[in-house]
Amino acid sequence: MANRDEEYQVVYFDLETSGLDPVENGILEIGAVIQKAGVKVRRFESFANPGPTKEYNPKALEVNNIELESIAGFRDLAEVLRDFDQYIEDRAVLAGWNVGGFDIPFLKAAYKAADIKWRFHYHYLDIMVVANWLKWAGKLHCRGLSLQAVAKYLEIDASQFGEAHRAMPDVWTTIAVSQRLKEDNLEGRSFKF
Repeated sequence: MANRDEEYQVVYFDLETSGLDPVENGILEIGAVIQKAGVKVRRFESFANPGPTKEYNPKALEVNNIELESIAGFRDLAEVLRDFDQYIEDRAVLAGWNVGGFDIPFLKAAYKAADIKWRFHYHYLDIMVVANWLKWAGKLHCRGLSLQAVAKYLEIDASQFGEAHRAMPDVWTTIAVSQRLKEDNLEGRSFKF
């Protein structure tokens, strides 16, 4: 029987958006690292213009450090999504921080609007949910569950990857947190330092 890691492509991804509502707001940036057997096979990064029908929340733009004026120069979101989708296998597992509660609904709405077939009905891994479970099980003792809080608790310097709340730096931080959680738990360690 083949190793499970060799069977599935894992797509660690993050989105930066123009707000919190996947219907009213849109995707402004996509970052992804595509792995097969735990090895990076491709990196994808692009800004996107979700179009004039989407709302742009000034607070969201401030958090993401994206200027409203620059969005008009970004590539059309549907075009960006088609580029992104061409690298993803049908059995791929989408992974990231809070993907179930935030990124997946945005990505799914954008795929529908771009008329791209959604192939990931239950194929996702939310690393924040894993961290929450470990916290509940008494193995992770950090104060909050933001990506930056968990990374800091695990002594991962997220600043080495770039600015927080940007797609690629958040993807790299999520991968580092995921690997650390996996390694420590497989070795039976607790996260009490």
